Amino acid sequence: MAKDMKNAGAMSLFAAGIQTGGLMARMFGYMAFYTLLVFIVIMLVYITSENVPVGEEDSFIIILANTLIWGGSTLPFVFWERSIRKFRRKHGLSIYKNVREELEQMEINERVAKEHKAFVANGIARADGEKKDLDYWFGLLQKGAITQDEYNVKKSELMAV
Repeated sequence: MAKDMKNAGAMSLFAAGIQTGGLMARMFGYMAFYTLLVFIVIMLVYITSENVPVGEEDSFIIILANTLIWGGSTLPFVFWERSIRKFRRKHGLSIYKNVREELEQMEINERVAKEHKAFVANGIARADGEKKDLDYWFGLLQKGAITQDEYNVKKSELMAV
């Protein structure tokens, strides 16, 4: 994750901060995105309404249009925050604090679990806990990897425990 951040652009860093940061970091990130969006909307409204005369009868329509524009422009951020909270609840993470370390640990745990599953499926390596199982040593004896005397020594050690 650190290597990815090193080569990321400013918007990617803001997005990563929003995904993993605490509540205040997310609010700052939303404001950074929202400021750009507000600037674009203001410019569009200014350009399109430059020569339009406004009377008192149009004030309700203008208020309604502004409400729809500003409300509609905040919806992506509301849904973004909703998806973040849903993900965090699903994985038992805090909604309000920075969870970067927990997410990195989850990635590491998933990678280790996949590697262990691949090792077990291919018979490449066995966990140390399996060496305490008598069947493991019997399998080695059957394959000819150890002698009968070595098997008997391990058997007596495991039976003593």
